Amino acid sequence: MAFTRRACALLCGIVAVAGCGGGEADPLYSAGATRTCLERSGAHVSSEDAEYVAQGDVSRGYEVAFEHIRLSMAFERTSGVAATTAASFAKYFLGDGKVQRKGNTVLAWDKRPSDAERSRIESCLKPAL
Repeated sequence: MAFTRRACALLCGIVAVAGCGGGEADPLYSAGATRTCLERSGAHVSSEDAEYVAQGDVSRGYEVAFEHIRLSMAFERTSGVAATTAASFAKYFLGDGKVQRKGNTVLAWDKRPSDAERSRIESCLKPAL
């Protein structure tokens, strides 16, 4: 009996840890707060042209124009779904460094961004509360 109780306690502990977000270590970003930051920094943000971005399980999609760069942003519910979206985007946004995933967000650039351009956009990724 004692072995069964220990095994049960161990299994319950593992399930409890896994059920408390153990698999979702990546940060989750807020589409609304990110959009506000981008607009305040001078970017033009549109959801009108983002229908193809906001497909399937995407919670929100944006098209962003910022100085000499354009990108599509998809905000997914989880980082796992975002990884799938990033893989799909990579088929259409050909080139090294043009598709990137940050937590639940996928960034798909029209051309490979400079470090400064990437940093400027990434600085506006705001955590979901």
